[in-house]
Amino acid sequence: AQRADDPGTIAAFSSDHELLIFQQQIQVASILMEDTTPIYVFVKAGGDQILLIEADQFSLLDMSGRVLRTQQIHYTPGRMAMSPDGNWLLVVDADHQLMRLYNRDLIPVRQQHAVDLLTSARQVQLFVDTPDETAPLVAVDITND
Repeated sequence: AQRADDPGTIAAFSSDHELLIFQQQIQVASILMEDTTPIYVFVKAGGDQILLIEADQFSLLDMSGRVLRTQQIHYTPGRMAMSPDGNWLLVVDADHQLMRLYNRDLIPVRQQHAVDLLTSARQVQLFVDTPDETAPLVAVDITND
């Protein structure tokens, strides 16, 4: 993982199930994950919180590894993006192409099918046909606003 607002912050897993956080090539945190195997990791803006995306939940941790909050999910997480300021998390339900928006407290605040969003968005590229509802999303992005 890499912080969007700081390309010098990187998270990596060791072979010993440790989550290692580096800022400007200096290790600033080492957190033993034990049985947890996240599928994605975000280091939030400011570098003081880590968001782990697991198959069945999101976990927000401080840099010592203490769990600040969790959010259970009941879908298969697919593509995702965090806003540069760390206040918004966009997650796509991989099975149904439903986009879910979570606020900084991991509370879902909006959801919409990707194809509905595409048809209502101002298009910069013309599509001959609207994509099929089951077509997988290959990339998502989100801004601060």
